[in-house]
Amino acid sequence: MRGTRYRDPVNWYKAVDVLRSFNAETMVPSHGRPVYGQENVADVLTAYRDAIQYSHDQTIRLINKGYLMEDLAELVNLPPHLAEHPWLGEFYGSVKNSVRQFYVGYIGWYQGDPWEVDRVEPNRRAELYVESMGGRNAVMDNARAAIEREEFTWATEILTYLLYQNPNDTAVRQLKATALREWGYRQITTTWRMWALTSAMELEGTLPARSGIGEQNEDIVDAFPVSAAIELLPARLAAERCLDVNIVARFSVSDRNEAYGLEIRQGVAEFHANNPDNVDLTLEMEANVLNEVIAGQITLAEALDNGDISSDEAELAEEFVSYFEGIDYQSISLSIPVNNALRTGL
Repeated sequence: MRGTRYRDPVNWYKAVDVLRSFNAETMVPSHGRPVYGQENVADVLTAYRDAIQYSHDQTIRLINKGYLMEDLAELVNLPPHLAEHPWLGEFYGSVKNSVRQFYVGYIGWYQGDPWEVDRVEPNRRAELYVESMGGRNAVMDNARAAIEREEFTWATEILTYLLYQNPNDTAVRQLKATALREWGYRQITTTWRMWALTSAMELEGTLPARSGIGEQNEDIVDAFPVSAAIELLPARLAAERCLDVNIVARFSVSDRNEAYGLEIRQGVAEFHANNPDNVDLTLEMEANVLNEVIAGQITLAEALDNGDISSDEAELAEEFVSYFEGIDYQSISLSIPVNNALRTGL
């Protein structure tokens, strides 16, 4: 749920089989307590890999029968000997999350119904849903009734349509927060629980400010390669601002004696691993400045204004860095639609 690439479950359980082949007397996992005794180690590893393969194989079997992603979340359940194994409690991960990931990993997001490829724009869709349900007050009444029935996720779903229409509706935010909190309290899976409670705090305006990678150990941040930091910048290019722009900049990192290129070419920023010969400007800085930019602590434009970045072409440098956005961790919302979150600054 934290947002990662698809992990191939076949590679995963086959890797566990390699561990099984060691016939180890002791196993020290990266998570959880050590396991002692060859028989116990074998039992834990076998149960673990079998749970992965069972979930995977039954997912593929049902996909081939025409079942969709949400069907799989209900239909694929571990058999008792695995579900009740002491090392396989759904404390962190869950089968429901895994089978959805398998579906997307193999099939992609499209589930075969043509309306999905050209959906009505989200705000308009929310408006139509609310209208179909009888308006705001009817949706609120339905959500309260769902909470009474302990159908908390249904309550949060329909309330989300109201938040698309008005993300600042305090009564809706509070009711959705209540539903999320009540659902979260009932969860054993920690990721489900904490995501729900965090989202409830966000809706109520009590969530502490989020931080970026700058909170990491300083040695880790300092060891981050300069080239990798610069390669991350193209994903922050505001393409709509520079569709008719062509500029090549050299990033000269004085304390590491390294130089790389970044070329803006009509809405695309191309990274050049080698120090380019023909450039329009040179930006000179120390490595820690780039790390602060990547961590979201400062933008390129702010670094230039502060004198942390110097240039031989001041006016062009100001234009160049203005095309790159920083990271505003407060603009990312877990609980309301992202497009509305960005629009309102929540």
